[in-house]
Amino acid sequence: MLPVLAAPTAAVAAPSSESLWRKVDGKPAPTKSGKKAAIKAKKQKTFTLDRAGIESLLDKAPAENRLAARQQRQLVSLPAPDGTFQRFELVESPVMEADLAAAHPEITTYAGKGVDDPTATVRADLTPLGFHASVRSSDGTWYIDPYYHRDQSLYASYFAKDLEDTHGEFHEHEDVETAAHALKEELGAQAEPTIGPLVSLRTYRLAMVTDPSYANYFGAENVTAAKVTLINRVNQIYEDETAIRLVLVNATDETNLNTPALATEPNGPCGAAPCYTPAQLAGCSSGLLNRNRIVLGQIVGASNYDVGHIALGLAGGGIAGLGVVGGDGKARGCTGLPNPVGDYFAVDYVAHEIGHQFAGNHTFNGNQHNCSGGNRSAANSYEPGSGSSIMAYAGICRQDNLQPHTDPYWSHRTFTEITTFVTATRPAINEVQTVSLLDFDADGDSFTISYGGANSAPIVRGVNYTTAGIKAAIEAIPGWPAGATVNVAAFGGSGTLNDTGFQVTFTGALAQTNVEQLALTNVFGASGFVGETSKGGAIDNGGHLVQETANHAPVVTVPDSVTIPVRTPFALTGSATDADGDVLTYLWEQNDRGGSAGTALMSNTKTNGPLFRVFGEAANVTPEDAQQYHSPGQNVVTTNSTRVFPDMKQILAGNTNAKTGACPVAPAPPTSGSASNVPAEIVDCYSEFLPTQDWVGFNNDRTMNFKLTARDGRLGGGGVGSANVAVALAPQAGPFLVTSQGTDAGLDGGSTQTVTWDVAGTDQAPVNVSEVKITLSADGGETFPYVLAERTANNGSADVRLPNVSTDKARIKIEAVGNVFFAVNEADFTILLNGGDAQQQITTTVKPGPLALSVAGSTVALPAVNLGDITTGALNQATVEDLRGTSAGWSLTGQVSDFTSTNGASIAAGNLGWVPSAEAQTERFIGTQGVVTPGAVAEPGAGLGEARALCTSAAGVSGGVFTCDAELNLGVPSSARAGDYIATLTLTLS
Repeated sequence: MLPVLAAPTAAVAAPSSESLWRKVDGKPAPTKSGKKAAIKAKKQKTFTLDRAGIESLLDKAPAENRLAARQQRQLVSLPAPDGTFQRFELVESPVMEADLAAAHPEITTYAGKGVDDPTATVRADLTPLGFHASVRSSDGTWYIDPYYHRDQSLYASYFAKDLEDTHGEFHEHEDVETAAHALKEELGAQAEPTIGPLVSLRTYRLAMVTDPSYANYFGAENVTAAKVTLINRVNQIYEDETAIRLVLVNATDETNLNTPALATEPNGPCGAAPCYTPAQLAGCSSGLLNRNRIVLGQIVGASNYDVGHIALGLAGGGIAGLGVVGGDGKARGCTGLPNPVGDYFAVDYVAHEIGHQFAGNHTFNGNQHNCSGGNRSAANSYEPGSGSSIMAYAGICRQDNLQPHTDPYWSHRTFTEITTFVTATRPAINEVQTVSLLDFDADGDSFTISYGGANSAPIVRGVNYTTAGIKAAIEAIPGWPAGATVNVAAFGGSGTLNDTGFQVTFTGALAQTNVEQLALTNVFGASGFVGETSKGGAIDNGGHLVQETANHAPVVTVPDSVTIPVRTPFALTGSATDADGDVLTYLWEQNDRGGSAGTALMSNTKTNGPLFRVFGEAANVTPEDAQQYHSPGQNVVTTNSTRVFPDMKQILAGNTNAKTGACPVAPAPPTSGSASNVPAEIVDCYSEFLPTQDWVGFNNDRTMNFKLTARDGRLGGGGVGSANVAVALAPQAGPFLVTSQGTDAGLDGGSTQTVTWDVAGTDQAPVNVSEVKITLSADGGETFPYVLAERTANNGSADVRLPNVSTDKARIKIEAVGNVFFAVNEADFTILLNGGDAQQQITTTVKPGPLALSVAGSTVALPAVNLGDITTGALNQATVEDLRGTSAGWSLTGQVSDFTSTNGASIAAGNLGWVPSAEAQTERFIGTQGVVTPGAVAEPGAGLGEARALCTSAAGVSGGVFTCDAELNLGVPSSARAGDYIATLTLTLS
């Protein structure tokens, strides 16, 4: 017999992946064959793409829910805007339900993780409209799209800055429905678990209607493809941020109302009544949302979707019901834009409006223009001014505007609202069904209604076709449940009953019950069908499918609570651990709500509410850039777990209210439009506003709260963890200011200089800082590597020796020892090199790499052996590279399947044993040598039938390159049958 052991193979990028893209030099023509450029950027790289080649390559990507996706993803190289190629591991990730996907094999979607940049995630699709990819990482965002509208001859990889087309003014109508749900606020320190909870991926079926104007933009034949690209982009946010996935329903093709005959004319898919009136499709309104509920009930059926929406290809604005997912109003969401593409549509509109449907309120605290009145939610006003997160109003609140467009992230408040909503138990609702009739227009036309296999008495036009007559006929059906009643109304639930049909709401004993669908039977002189407008019974707000993933959320650690002086900068640093070893990104946010009236951004009197924006800097995305998916200039979360308040660039520029307590006075407000007329530097000052003595907070306790959120960006459901820290204010202390080195005077390197500062009561209770640290920057405040005094008394003066360096950008920082506040001198000053040694600061960035496994071969042939003996061979050498930079530890385990023979015989897996060995490869450079430990010996008979360690490396010593080997020993029972046997050994690196 000749046993053969099939060993695992590591994923390898296709060597031809880069060759699929061919660079095209020069500036592309503005049009080609009548097709206008969709991307008009000053800086871009253009390429042709071998469509057949990329399609063949992507076909090899495993489905994300299969074992192969966990063992071997498809590696693909994509051209970045700088001309290099970036590698990504891809899996096929669905945006369509199974039947819809089967009907459209030409449309495929993918999700992936960066190899060269582990913080990067990618969403890609291949459709009749071409290949699209959007990437977001801690280094920024970039994307690949066809260069020309509806043409695939040229592609661009870009950070566009100078596009020509602009959008009209955003307009969002007041939300039409609300859903109360309790939020649990957790402020201050919380107990830290050692391992974060497992993440559950929640899948919701999305029914999205589109109108003729949407079809005109993309072409009727491309509407489903356009929806897929849109929702693939939205899913990148929803999955990363809240582990929510949207999939287009099987009936999506039927929701493409591409012509007036389908959308606004009678005798269409909704029956004798038109699905919508032209007036309803003129823009997003509460009337359109009410009608959308009926239309989706007729075309899709309430049992077949969880979230409903309508997208228009015109300037329709946006509107949505609040907290309606899974319930009676789940179809109440609308967005409309003449150019329904890019992040302005996907994020500012669609993600925002669907966010309302998932119970996300507006998060801005401003009160100007569109941020005023009913648009503002006082209980959720956690962002200054217009805000900038998805559920804020970036760019549409005049002088409250922080920036022109939305950053593609939830605020911490929205995360809390959505996760609370999807895990809440909601009250059950009543079943509503709608009967559509066609050609029911002559007296004597009739039908019966079937329930439970029994028919009602005939319902005859001109006799008993009335709301009372229909009700009586239904309630008299043989076998009708005792105590069950119905309410019958005109088609759509209001108005006068007519020949187009009627609505039935189930009450009494059938209230709050998922009722069997009625059927039209014995129809004479007409035709018709029954739709389900509302599915009775429990509300499906938790998702159609909930899958527990193997991903753990990060566990976040924040500093202890502190007390700081007013009008003084401070810095907060936290950390997080991830049980799965994922590279984490961080975001610090203020966690304080505003009062009932809100606060204008341009006000220097701020008594409560948020003072600091979600991101420290404004993302000045142009209206043109906003047409692109992953708009250039957007803020991104990073791997830096420290945030400085206000933003350090503002501090260095003196653009804060620290010295005077006020920011510069803004110009008079504009009288029209939604844009701001305030210079960017003034906006920056007000959007990162240091607390003054006026600020007492919503709870009147003079305590600011901050939340650190860590994200792991894991495919198939991102993990998010957070923790809070309290920062109390001492109103009688501060501002803490450096009072020396305020001019650009030349000072000799190596000389002793006096540094002075205003202690401002910080040495007294309740601040109680007795010592400070003094450091110097030679690069204008980018870094402060020179320690002038590690600890010196906080008494306002210290003599320090300057480093002997040559710079005209020296800055001095004085920071509290044992606290978080600091101050920087007002201006750059010059240090003159004064003989002696010359020094140069050398800096670099060390990027994290992967934790990777490779093996030296795919088969192991064990020598022939007699029954009752042991045959011995060697495992193909496995190499583990741990280049993550975290030294978090790892384990390589192995498990074998039963050996099977073509004659049907088998040898139990536990008969294969091994003797592991392991070795750390010599470090090329000076550093800490990694340590690897071989696993325990497993004897034949108690061997690899269960997972056993081949080699492991503990946390703290796991960085480096390691080889792991094993002698294999297969014990063959004397009872075995002769023959050739084969088994598969799986090595798993975790």
